[in-house]
Amino acid sequence: MVGLSSIVFLDQKFYKEEDAKVSILDHGYLYGNGCWTTMMTSGDRIFFIDDHMDRLLESANIIGLDIPWTKNQIKDWTLQTYDKNKHLSGRSRIRVGLYKGVGSSIVVGTTDCEPSINIIVSPYPVAEEERAVEKGLHTITVPADRPYAKSKNCNYLPSYVAITKAKQQGKDDAIFINYNGDVTESTTGNLFYIKDNKYLNISYNTIPAA
Repeated sequence: MVGLSSIVFLDQKFYKEEDAKVSILDHGYLYGNGCWTTMMTSGDRIFFIDDHMDRLLESANIIGLDIPWTKNQIKDWTLQTYDKNKHLSGRSRIRVGLYKGVGSSIVVGTTDCEPSINIIVSPYPVAEEERAVEKGLHTITVPADRPYAKSKNCNYLPSYVAITKAKQQGKDDAIFINYNGDVTESTTGNLFYIKDNKYLNISYNTIPAA
């Protein structure tokens, strides 16, 4: 990151971001075996932190990722990490990641891996958000489904390919159309709509694209 160095949390220790290292043998790195959540700050507080912790643990459960830490432990480490980054100006974006970790083998399905956790604080893209609110976003649609889409897992290649296509066409983002023909989400965000005076998340209530 550009500017002041942030402090990151990695496996129950704090490091300067440039000193934090993970193993190339981690199954999260090798096979995308992990999950994560991203939060933002609002008024110097983390927005909906409990809901994000619940979603993170739900994501881990969906992909069968065994986690030895409780919700309260992860929440406490998240708050500590945020406090250690108060020297960073402006709003923050906080990413918490859980990973399968390193085991006795790099073979898929290795069962004795030691789970890993990291927490990263970075500047929130306020200018980009304000520009999007003021001018809107220009998007393309892409036929794609993310693996285990109800889990926010580390298999984000569909998002990378889709956003790359969008940028090549001079657009801001891409909207996924799944193989049932339903609108689901954007490459890095949720979509919402109002139906019968209810505010619904498209990711859990898909709607036909036509």
